[in-house]
Amino acid sequence: MKEYIARRITAIHVIDANGVEVPADMIDGLGVSLISNEPVAAPTLGPAIADRTYVVGGALVTIDLSQRFIGAISYGMTPANISGVTRSGATVTIDPVQTRAATEITVSGTNAGGTVSMTFTLTINAVSPTLTAPLPDQSLSVGDANVILPLGSYFADAASYTVTPTGQGVTLSSDNVVISAATERDASYTVTAANSTGQSVSDTFALLVATVESPQITFTATPDGFTYSA
Repeated sequence: MKEYIARRITAIHVIDANGVEVPADMIDGLGVSLISNEPVAAPTLGPAIADRTYVVGGALVTIDLSQRFIGAISYGMTPANISGVTRSGATVTIDPVQTRAATEITVSGTNAGGTVSMTFTLTINAVSPTLTAPLPDQSLSVGDANVILPLGSYFADAASYTVTPTGQGVTLSSDNVVISAATERDASYTVTAANSTGQSVSDTFALLVATVESPQITFTATPDGFTYSA
C-alpha cells in the first residue's frame, strides 16, 4: 500500500476551517510521508507579526496565521483567554474594547512535522485627551475673588490633571483650576490632561495679579478751611 500511494498520489490538499485550501500529506507512524517517503518538515515561518497598538473603540483587526506559518494545518494562540482577542482556525481577531497594557501573545502553526511559533506585543490605549478650547489668560487685582476654571470646558477624554508650577497660587480642586489673587503675580502656568494609559495634552495660560494703587489725596488750606482733591 505504501508503494502504491507513493506511485499514484503526488499531492493532497485539504480545506481548513476558514475554507482555504492548504497542502496536506499522508504520514505513517514514524512521521514519514507516504507520498514522498521523506520525514515531514515542520511549517516554515512567514512574515513576522509586528507589534500592535490600538485605541479603545477602534475597528476590528484580523491576522491571517496561514500567511505566517507556511505548511501548517492547525494553529494555536497563548494566552487563549485575552479579553477582546480570539482565534478561529487560522484567523486571530482583535477587538479593542478595553485598555490593555503591553501584552505578549504567542501564535503557532503545526503539522505532522512539528510546531513553530512567533510572538507579538499588543497594546490598547484609551482615547487620547484633546484640547477643545485654549485656557484663558487672567488679569486680576490683589484681593479679587478666586477664579475657577472648569477643566472639562477646555479638555476632552481626560482622566486626570496636573498644573505646574505648584505652590504659587494656582491649585487643582477636583477637575477645576482655582486661581488665587491673594498676592501679586506675573507668571505662566501649564495644565496637563492625561488619560488612563498615559497619553496627554497640555496648554498654558498667563496670570497677572497687580496691586491696586491707593488714590493720592491732597489737602489745600483756604480762608474758609481746607479743600482736598484725589
